[in-house]
Amino acid sequence: GDMGDKGWGVPGGATVEYEIELRRTVEVSTVAGGEGKKRTLVKSDGWESPQPHAEVEARWSGAVVGGSLFQPDVAFRFTAGKPGNPAFWEQLVAGNMRRGETAEFTLPAATTGLPGVPAGAERVCITVTLLDWVKVEDISEAQDGSMLKVTLSEGTGWERPRKRYECEVDLEVVAAEDDPPLIKLQDHVLTAEHSDAEAAKSLNSACGDADVAVVLDDLLQMMRRGERAELRCMQSAVGGTFAAICIRVHLKGWTAVELVPHTAGQVVRRVMVEADPDEYERPNEDSVCRVRYWCFVDGRDEPVAQSGDEPIEFVQGTASSVVLPCIDAAVLEMKTAERDRILAPPAWAYGSVCNRPAADQAWLVNTDVQVEVELVGFERAKDKYEMDSNEKLAAQKHKKEQGTAWFKTGDWATAAKRSHHLSKPSPCVSRVKPTPGTSRPMHGHGVTDA
Repeated sequence: GDMGDKGWGVPGGATVEYEIELRRTVEVSTVAGGEGKKRTLVKSDGWESPQPHAEVEARWSGAVVGGSLFQPDVAFRFTAGKPGNPAFWEQLVAGNMRRGETAEFTLPAATTGLPGVPAGAERVCITVTLLDWVKVEDISEAQDGSMLKVTLSEGTGWERPRKRYECEVDLEVVAAEDDPPLIKLQDHVLTAEHSDAEAAKSLNSACGDADVAVVLDDLLQMMRRGERAELRCMQSAVGGTFAAICIRVHLKGWTAVELVPHTAGQVVRRVMVEADPDEYERPNEDSVCRVRYWCFVDGRDEPVAQSGDEPIEFVQGTASSVVLPCIDAAVLEMKTAERDRILAPPAWAYGSVCNRPAADQAWLVNTDVQVEVELVGFERAKDKYEMDSNEKLAAQKHKKEQGTAWFKTGDWATAAKRSHHLSKPSPCVSRVKPTPGTSRPMHGHGVTDA
C-alpha cells in the first residue's frame, strides 16, 4: 500500500513481485456421509482398491483430535468383506484406498469401531498407509466361499489359455498348510480341459478322490502367462476325503492348440513357433499365400512330402493339388512367420479328390497326417467394401467358378460356402422400377425392366 512495510523493507507505493514454488498438494474430500474428512498425504500410482475376500496389509496410527496419541504406528492385516470387521476398515480403507496410498481421516470417534479409542473422545485422527493386498476371488458356483482363487503374483499380457491349450506349470496340491504335498510336479504339461481321462483319474486319486482335474481346468483358463495362484477348495466344492485342499499353480506358459474352423472339428492345429506379438493380420479368403510345409505320418521319421526350401504359392480356397486341404484351411488362422503342426484325417489330406497320391504312395489315401506349415507371407484379397462394382461382379464370377470346382470334387459343403454369394443381387443392378415414360438410370446404376 501507500504506507509500505518497514518490517519487510518495502517502501510506500512499491510494486511487489512474489515467486511461489508449489511443493505439495493435499487432496481433501468428505467421507462418512459428510461427517468426516479424508486428506490424501501420499497418492497411489494405481487405480484398484481391495475387493471382498482380498487379504489386505496396512499400517495405521490414531490420535484424539487436540489430544494424545492412543495408537502408535502399527502393522495390521485383515480380510476385506469379512463379517465383524470394523466399519473404518471396510468402508474407508478397503473400498476407498489404493495400493501405496497414505491418508489421514478425521472422524467422529463413535463411527470408527476401532479398538483403543479413549472414552469420551469426540473426534479422532487416523493415519493409514495401504501397503498391499492379495487378490482373492470367489469362483464357486454358489458364491459361498467354497472355492477361492488367490492371486499370489500377477501374470503378464491379457491372454489366457483356452480349451485344449497345452500349459506348462509347476503344480502342488496340499490338504493342510504343514502337511507334505499330495502332488508336486515341476515343468509339467497339462491340457486346459483334461482330454486324457486316465491322467485326470490319476490326479484325482492322488488327492483323495477330490475332483481336482475339473477345478484345475477352470483355474488355468483364468490365469495369465507367468501368474502364480492358489485355489482353496472346501470339500463341499470338490468332494473327496479331505475337509479342504489347496492347489498351487505357476503358469509358466502354453502352446496354443485349436480346432481349425470350418473343418467340422476334424483338423487340429498346434502353434509351434508364434508370430511377432505385434502382428495381427491374417489371410482372408482368396489371399495369395506362400508356405513351406513338411508332411509326416506315424511310424516314419522322414516327411512323405515337402515343399523344399522355396515357398509354394497358392490362392486360398481354390480346389487344386498345390497344397493339402488342411493347409488351405489352416492358413486362415495363421500370421506371417508362424509355424504350426496340423493334425488331419485322410479327408483333409491325401484322401481328398484333388490330392490323390502317386501309385507308389497309394496307402496315403487312408492315412492321418501331421503337417508342419510355415506361413512365409501373403497378400490379402480385397474385402467387399474395398471393391468397386466391376470388381464385385468379377468376384462373384470367381466364387461361382470356385463353387463349381469344389462341387466336382464332391465336397458339397465347401462348394456351398464358395457359392453363397451368388444368391445376392448384383452390386451394379438396381431393383427400382423406372418412372413410366423414362429410362434414365437412377443413381448411376442400370435399371431393370421388371
